[in-house]
Amino acid sequence: MDKEKDLLEELEITVDEENDNSESEVSDESFDIDVKLQELYVKLDQLAIRLGMEDYTDEEYEEYEDVKKQIKELRKEKKNIIKTQRASEKKSILEQISLWIIVYGIIMVILHLPGVAPKVWFSFSTFLIDTFDFFSEISSENVVIYNIWLFILAFAIPLLFHVLSWELYINFVKTKINKWTFRIVWIIQAILTVVMIIYFINLTNLFG
Repeated sequence: MDKEKDLLEELEITVDEENDNSESEVSDESFDIDVKLQELYVKLDQLAIRLGMEDYTDEEYEEYEDVKKQIKELRKEKKNIIKTQRASEKKSILEQISLWIIVYGIIMVILHLPGVAPKVWFSFSTFLIDTFDFFSEISSENVVIYNIWLFILAFAIPLLFHVLSWELYINFVKTKINKWTFRIVWIIQAILTVVMIIYFINLTNLFG
């Protein structure tokens, strides 16, 4: 009976220590470890009662020690997860944002600025017009239609940029803070695109 009492007291101390370390918010991975630990605690409790009897076997004692070892390893793993999580929570918002999103946002803003976009976008549309004779024939017949095609082709680039942004958002942006940051970049990109549409209409005198 004394041995059974000692084993149960040891189990109680182990569970109390585990509960003390579980006060903070835990991740899904940590929650899975908690579930496994509870299962092992139940098994450890059953083995402790069994070892308190006179007819316990060596296999049961070895299993008891093995369960204790598993609990120790899982508790250590959970401790490391919580430690990593707390370290992440201490980071500033800027530190949590992926660097590539910031760089991508800066590039998108530059490519949509009035001083840059006309050169890049019109160079692209002019290249297509010079490449295909079809557009040359249109330009000699109707200036307005030519300007419309120039306008459409120029905005093929920002359209591709928006498609690119969508693909990056769906496939590579995972964390909540990164999603919010990328949405801001996307909104700025959309606003600048609308601004450039108005700017191009005035620049090319499309309808007059």
